[in-house]
Amino acid sequence: MPDDIDRAQEREASIREGHLADHAHRAQRRELIPAGACHSCNEPVQPGRLFCDSECGWAWEELKAARLRNGG
Repeated sequence: MPDDIDRAQEREASIREGHLADHAHRAQRRELIPAGACHSCNEPVQPGRLFCDSECGWAWEELKAARLRNGG
């Protein structure tokens, strides 16, 4: 029977997968294409993914926004 820790871990995994799915959905509208490695940290990723986790996805988004703000 699952305990509180198991439920918390399942919730965390669900949230993480939701973030990855969100990044994948937004990737369809971007210039990035899946390359087998995270576009932020270059770690290997599952086929079709752009980032290894939501943190790298957000980091890339922040970098992209900063480039746009700075005219690049």
